[in-house]
Amino acid sequence: FDVPLSRPNLERWLKYMTSKDDLLNAYAQGWVQGNPAAILQACTPDYQFVDNGTRIARSEFDAYLTRLKNDLAVTSDPFMEISKVVTHDLGDVKVACCYWAVLGTEISGTGLILVENGGVSFEEVSY
Repeated sequence: FDVPLSRPNLERWLKYMTSKDDLLNAYAQGWVQGNPAAILQACTPDYQFVDNGTRIARSEFDAYLTRLKNDLAVTSDPFMEISKVVTHDLGDVKVACCYWAVLGTEISGTGLILVENGGVSFEEVSY
């Protein structure tokens, strides 16, 4: 095909060719580390995150996670534990549900995650 493989084009192509399981694992590892850049690297350009009813756009996500960690005064490494992960392939979308807990706090809840070709497109957390 006739698309120049500049770095941005190559990164998009590699992400598209990565399995949904690999993208979901990379996304989860980003959360475990509390690393917004790693989280967003596993996401689609139109990624949406919903925190207990509040929608956070991809462009606001880095500031959201930084503010959350500061508000909770969380310094633990790892930042989060993820467990009880259940996945189901539904057509072109992988649906995942999990239990999560922010280490060093009493905050925990569940997440519903959608993974499409190219990355995680949506997550809603409840606690």
